[in-house]
Amino acid sequence: MLQELKLPFDVIDTSADFSRYRLVILPDAIGLDKETAKRLTAYVAAGGKIVASDRSGFADDGTALLDMGIVANGGVVPFNPSYALATGTELAGMPETPFVMYGVARSITAQGAKVLANVVKPYFNRSYKHFSSHQHTPDDPDAAPLGPAVIEYKGIAYIAYPIFEMYHAMGQPLYKYVVRDLIQRLMPDEVLRTDMASSGRATLVQQAQRKRHVLHLLHATPQVRGQAVPAGGGKTRVMEMIEDIQPIGPVTASVRLPKEPSRVYEALTGQDVEWQTTPDGCVQVILPHLRIHSAVVFEGSV
Repeated sequence: MLQELKLPFDVIDTSADFSRYRLVILPDAIGLDKETAKRLTAYVAAGGKIVASDRSGFADDGTALLDMGIVANGGVVPFNPSYALATGTELAGMPETPFVMYGVARSITAQGAKVLANVVKPYFNRSYKHFSSHQHTPDDPDAAPLGPAVIEYKGIAYIAYPIFEMYHAMGQPLYKYVVRDLIQRLMPDEVLRTDMASSGRATLVQQAQRKRHVLHLLHATPQVRGQAVPAGGGKTRVMEMIEDIQPIGPVTASVRLPKEPSRVYEALTGQDVEWQTTPDGCVQVILPHLRIHSAVVFEGSV
């Protein structure tokens, strides 16, 4: 999800120094002990931000270990799937109507948190007793909300669904857009943005000793060609093949750097790249074309 959004990230564990990061994501199943919860609380108090979902932020007994402005009611909502409906326009990626959530939401109540979206019930759970010809039962527009689906409270955003697991399973772009909008709310001055499609990849690397940053832009279109490639143990996997290399462009990218670079150039060719400063203080480059990969060096930016 973060790769598709072109958001630079590290994968860390509980031994990491949280203060190195502007935002920490606790996806779906990051159960906390009291010591880690204490460190994360101090991290937020110092200005850090957190996005958490489903069981993350809770102890094994269901007790919330982070002050997220919510209370766990115990258990989950009794519908699967259910729907999510935005309460306003704060989440630009959510439609104005309820959209289906192929997962089970935790049952919570807001106590101080700002509710950005609610859980909406369907008419019934689809079963042998109740049938709907659709893949999922339609939402009940007259029913009261089942509780918050997305909240924000003092630097922490929480999603009641296992939204990362759901995205991995279903690939519904709206799930990704909810996470994107929450990150933008908590961290509006992003380090990197580009107009590349979701199939592209972008990574910004700092080389402090050389006093520079390097922006890697990557785009290729893999196609599933093999459906049963041996993977050991009697298992198989699919094979994704990159055969057709089609240049794209122009590609625009903006990076937020500690200071303006003394020179910007393409690493492979050494050719200078024109750049300009955007109104919000980022350094922007426009590449006329991109053939699989380009590494743009921002010299003197550290």
